[in-house]
Amino acid sequence: MNLKSLITDRSKKDWCVLAILLIIVVLGFWVRSFPARFNELQAIDPFYIYRMSEYVVNNNFQLPENDMLRHHPFGVPPAGQPPVAFYLPAIMYVVIGPLTGLGYFQYALLYPALMGALASIVMFFIGKELFDRKTGLFAAFFLATIPAFITRTSAGFFDKEANAGVLMLMLFYFFIRAYKRNCWKSGILGGISMFFLVQTWAGGVQYIALLIPAFIIVMLLLNRNISRISKAYIPLAVGMMANVMMPYHPNILGFSIYGTVPMVLVLLLARMGVERYGLVKKDQMAYVVPGIIVVGILGLLFASMFTDAGAEYLTDVGRVVTLSKNVEFSTVAEANPGSWGAIEGVTRASYATQVLPIPGSIVWLFSINTFLLIGMFLA
Repeated sequence: MNLKSLITDRSKKDWCVLAILLIIVVLGFWVRSFPARFNELQAIDPFYIYRMSEYVVNNNFQLPENDMLRHHPFGVPPAGQPPVAFYLPAIMYVVIGPLTGLGYFQYALLYPALMGALASIVMFFIGKELFDRKTGLFAAFFLATIPAFITRTSAGFFDKEANAGVLMLMLFYFFIRAYKRNCWKSGILGGISMFFLVQTWAGGVQYIALLIPAFIIVMLLLNRNISRISKAYIPLAVGMMANVMMPYHPNILGFSIYGTVPMVLVLLLARMGVERYGLVKKDQMAYVVPGIIVVGILGLLFASMFTDAGAEYLTDVGRVVTLSKNVEFSTVAEANPGSWGAIEGVTRASYATQVLPIPGSIVWLFSINTFLLIGMFLA
């Protein structure tokens, strides 16, 4: 098949969708590129990540054994830090750097904008997989232009979020695809995405470590297709647990937010084992998961009364679910929840809020938890 026949085989609608998506990607890159004119990195962490990433490029993809520019005078080994933040930009620079003619600093300035624009492509496929191409285009456009995401992927913000945004969306895309299509390949790709996401930004994985297991529990309680659930979730859980083999990893196999993923994996495997070996009659199968959950909750409450780990786990779950702030998160601006006052300031709508004070009293309804709950039960 030559190029001409390939072009004619595609419908005008397909080319129109492709053109619109390309415009959205270019728009996403353009609005993120403005800070590059200042020719400087933003915040503090980007300087460290840039320094380590540049070292990787200039030293045969090796990190220094001990970084003497941190924790002076003793230094600290960078091997205990998330490696994807250092290596992925370096690998991409080796591939595309010679084509652009940019030095590594100029490349690092534009790298977050590039990844933010590429995230719109993944978002398009998520919308398309869930509904249709029109939904995908709208989703891609909103992601390309939403201020909260632009802030963390603008030029100069050479931090973990640029990589994590793409990997997180890839994880959700392959998870959705594996569940809808009953496909092991998509599930495995989702597990690979989960592995690299943890190695990029473990802090951002906490919400996924609650959201996806909660979805799986709901599907098990509704007694949905166990084959679809297993193909979507088992590779993802394995991908997370595989991080224990890496120098950098959170507390995955213990009492922690991350430990929710293997806990639900055990629940899923128990449900599969009961069905496979006929331990319970088919008409009683719907009671297996609720029974295991009740026993698990009682065990967790018992553990929280007699062990510090159990009590800390319940505290962490409550903190994440309610988006409450601890000492660390209270010092990080992007971790603080929004408010009606912030919306008023950004939109310059002070007069409108005086005339219409009611929206300020219901803004909490639009928190992330509200949409998480709606999404779980609509699924």
